[in-house]
Amino acid sequence: MHALPVSLAIFALGFLTMFFGTATGGVGLVIVPLLMTFGLPPHAAIATTRFSVFAGDLVGLRVFQKAGKVEYALALPVLLLGLTGSVFGSFVLLWTPGAIVEKLLGAFLLLMLLFMLKQNSIGLQPVHIPSTVRRLFGYVLLFLVSIFGAFFSAASGLLGRTTLMTCFGQTYLQSAATRKIQGIGIGIVSLIIFAWGGIIHLPTVALLAPAMIFGSFFGSRFALHKGEKWVKALFCVVVLIAGLHLLLF
Repeated sequence: MHALPVSLAIFALGFLTMFFGTATGGVGLVIVPLLMTFGLPPHAAIATTRFSVFAGDLVGLRVFQKAGKVEYALALPVLLLGLTGSVFGSFVLLWTPGAIVEKLLGAFLLLMLLFMLKQNSIGLQPVHIPSTVRRLFGYVLLFLVSIFGAFFSAASGLLGRTTLMTCFGQTYLQSAATRKIQGIGIGIVSLIIFAWGGIIHLPTVALLAPAMIFGSFFGSRFALHKGEKWVKALFCVVVLIAGLHLLLF
């Protein structure tokens, strides 16, 4: 078990990270290094974070669903991509390091940020995407994001959100809701595999999961209240920080 100051720090940072991360993604970029600092091995830190984020995603999705931000036509394919991609990603976590992938993802996030800033209207209003090729490319990216999300559990949400906006015409809040569906798909399979591998640290889950449930609930409601423009500004800041962090550290 953790000492009281460590337990309070894990709970507080878990809540705050999920509060803002439920609208942007990138939760693992904060929580995974934090858990490693407090003594968890990298694999256990990733698996424990995935378990806790999964619990928060269930609550956040319900809030967005009640607000009408879930696009049901995308829900099933996104869920299936999350389920299948996480099978590959979870075993990758058990058997291989992901340092090179982190650098590539950091560079890609920065390129996507430049594209989204250039296309200022992306994410503020829903857009119909008529191109079948563009949507198919989006499905491929979401599958790759599911693989990465299972074995790294950091920044994959940012890439998934960007894909949903640029390839499927979703708004920032719609993509937040849809990404949670994908996160649930990733969580279902990866948690089974991580439990089989014995790498989930249950005492930390007991602290982190409740913090992320509360953070997701209040963060989702706050994001809906503030609106698309506020979420866009926060999203761009998080993408910039995440891209630089993955690329340089």
